[in-house]
Amino acid sequence: NKFTVTATQGGNPLAITLSNGSAATAINCGLNTPLRTPAGSAGKGNVTLTITDNVTGCSKTLVVTDPGTCAVTCVQGTPSTVVYQYATQMDITELNSLPIMIPKFDEQGGTRVLQSVKLEYTVGGKTAFVFENRAAQSQSFNAKASSEATLTLNSTDIATNTLEMAIPQTTLPGGILVPASGSWAGDSIPSPTPTPTTLGRMESWASDYLTVFKDPRADARWVTNATGDATDDDDMYLNPMIADSVSGTFTYNTALALAPFIGTGNVPLEVSTLSGLALTGGGGNLIYIQRTRAYASAKVTYTYLCILCTKPVAAATPKTQTICAGGAATAYTVTPSTGVEYKWYGPLADTTSSLGTAVSGATSATFTPSGAALATAGTKYYAVVVNTTGDVACADTAYVQLVVNAKPVIADGSATICAGESVDLTTKITNYNSYQGQVWTVGTAGGTAVATPSSVKPTGTTTYVLVAQNVAGCKDTANVVVTVNPKPNAGKDTTLACVNAVNNTLATSYTLVPSPAGGSWSQLGTTPTTATITGNNVTGMSVAGTYQFIYTTTAGCKDTVAVTVAPCAGCVKPNAGADAANVCQPTSTAKLTAVTTGGTWAPIVSPANPSAATIDA
Repeated sequence: NKFTVTATQGGNPLAITLSNGSAATAINCGLNTPLRTPAGSAGKGNVTLTITDNVTGCSKTLVVTDPGTCAVTCVQGTPSTVVYQYATQMDITELNSLPIMIPKFDEQGGTRVLQSVKLEYTVGGKTAFVFENRAAQSQSFNAKASSEATLTLNSTDIATNTLEMAIPQTTLPGGILVPASGSWAGDSIPSPTPTPTTLGRMESWASDYLTVFKDPRADARWVTNATGDATDDDDMYLNPMIADSVSGTFTYNTALALAPFIGTGNVPLEVSTLSGLALTGGGGNLIYIQRTRAYASAKVTYTYLCILCTKPVAAATPKTQTICAGGAATAYTVTPSTGVEYKWYGPLADTTSSLGTAVSGATSATFTPSGAALATAGTKYYAVVVNTTGDVACADTAYVQLVVNAKPVIADGSATICAGESVDLTTKITNYNSYQGQVWTVGTAGGTAVATPSSVKPTGTTTYVLVAQNVAGCKDTANVVVTVNPKPNAGKDTTLACVNAVNNTLATSYTLVPSPAGGSWSQLGTTPTTATITGNNVTGMSVAGTYQFIYTTTAGCKDTVAVTVAPCAGCVKPNAGADAANVCQPTSTAKLTAVTTGGTWAPIVSPANPSAATIDA
C-alpha cells in the first residue's frame, strides 16, 4: 500500500515533504523514506508525524524530538561547527545526476569565515530477482547485479564506487509446465518463441512486489497458491532483496576547494548510477525479473570562524623585488592608508613561521629593508600586520618578498710586458668566460673603453678595469695592472775592419756597449761561427761575417746588436785541410777534406806527382 505523511509542530500544521521536495503522499511500504520540514523549523519544538495508509485510512503517529535551538554564539578566533545531513529517496535506477541537497555555507557578509569542510557520504543499492528455467533439463547459473555509483562535486567526479549484489551458483530443475487449474489461467505462451512460462504469467503483478523488495509468494495469485500444488514453482529461484553500500569521507581546507561550499543555495553535489546484470550459465534458457533501486546520503560538517570585526584587507606592493648583494632595496607600500595601524616584521625565512619581534620604528605604510639582510644572498620575506586603529585583534597580514642575488667575486689580475709588446687582458682574469657583459676601460670604470681587450699595447704601466656580471645580473669590478718595462739599447751595429790584409789578419774581438748596464748577453745563432762572450767583451769571431748578439735586462726586456767582421781585401788563402792518409797498393784512391768551403780542387801535374791523378766533384 501507499502512505501519506503529515506533520504538526506545537499543535500547528507543518509542511513536510520528501527530502527532494516532492509531496509525501505516495510513500512506498517498506522503503526508507527521508523527509524534510521547511527551513527555520529546526529548534522550534517537537514534530509530530501522522502516517496514513492511503487504502485503509488507518494511521499512526510518532514524535520526532527536537533538542532545542541550533544557534551558535560566535567567539572571535574560536572554531564553530554546523552540520547538515541529506538522504535521497530510494529511487528506481538509474540515478541521473540526482542532487544531494546540502545547503551551502553562508559567510554572512564576512562575519563568518569557512575554514574546512568534512564531507561524509554513503551510496547504496538494492535489487530483487526471480529466475525461471524454461528448459526441459536442469540449469545451473550464477548472477551478479552491479551498480557503478559516481559522486560529483561542482561537475567534477570525486568518487566512483562499484556496488555488487551477487547470487551464488544455483541449480534449477527442468522447467515445469503448469496448465490452467483453479484460479490459475495456465502458463503464458510468449511470442515469437512459444515456450510456456509460469513467471511470464505473473510478471505484471509480481514485479510490483520486487519494486518494494517484498516477497510475491505471499500473494494469492502466486502459482502455488493459485493451483494448490507446492511444486509448481520448483523451477524458479527468488531472492526478494540483495543490498550493498559504500561509504567515504573527504576533507577540504583550501580556498579553491572550499569555494563550491560557500554562498547561498545548495552545494553542487550529485550522484549518478550505471547498473547491470552479469548472468553466467543457464544456457540461454532462463527468464528473469529484476528490480533495482539506489540511494545516496551525505553529511557535511562546516568548521568556521566568527569575525566580530571588519578586518582591513592588507595589500603590499611590490609583492617581490630583486637586488644584488650589497645593493639598496626600494620601499614597500601597504594599503589601506586610513583608520589602521601598521607593524612591519622581518627579515623572515618563510611566510608560515612566527613573525617574531616587529622592526623597531617601522609603523608607517611604507617600509624600506636595510641592514645585513641586504648583504647576504638568499630569499627573505617581510610581513606587515595592518589592524584597525585601537583593535590589534582585528588585523590582516600581507607578505612581501626580497630576493638578494649573490655578486660575482672577480679576482684582480696583473701582467708585465716590455715596451712595444701587447698583452691579452682576458687571460689575466680567472674564469673570464663564465661572466657576462664584460666591459673594459682604462684607469677607472668610467674611463676610456678598451676596444680589443685581447690585445692591448700600453706605452707605460697602465691599470685596466673590468666590469662584468653573473647570470643573475649582479656585477663586480676587477683591475688588471699591466707593468711596462723599458726596452734596453744594445748599442749600435758595428763593422770591424781587417787588421792586416797582407797576412789576412781579421779583427776577432769587440767590446759591446749596452744601456742600461747590468744585463746579460747571448749570441743569436752560431753563424758565421761561435763567439765567446765575457761580460760585454766578445772574442773568437775568427770567421768573417755578421754576428748578432741579444742583450737581456733583469726585467727580461731585450735588444739586438750586429757586429760584422769584414774580410781582408785581396786573396784570402783557403784552408785545404789535413793531408790524406797514406794508402798501399793496390788501393789507388784517397779522400781530401777542405776546411774552407766553396772552392774547387785541381791536381798538380808532373813532375810533382808520380802520375796523373783525377779528382771528382
